[in-house]
Amino acid sequence: MREVIALAADRPDEADDEVRLDFVYQTGDVEIDVATEQLRHLRAQTEAASRELAARTSELARRLVTKHRFSVREAATLLAVSPARVDQIVRSS
Repeated sequence: MREVIALAADRPDEADDEVRLDFVYQTGDVEIDVATEQLRHLRAQTEAASRELAARTSELARRLVTKHRFSVREAATLLAVSPARVDQIVRSS
């Protein structure tokens, strides 16, 4: 579907990520339609917050260990993640 939209709009293939599709579902029960729409919206917000949390955690883990010379264990404690996760983040930079 995204490819068709990009083609119709004469956009480059890389523009697929910029296309956001919002579907409207009508089950015949307005209460269910509203509840499921609210749930989808909440899920999208949660996923966006999760991505932001991961990015901020990575950035701060790198700074703590490389710039401020905290140990991996100390950084993990401060960030409330496992030492293995901090080590993985630091090694990936």
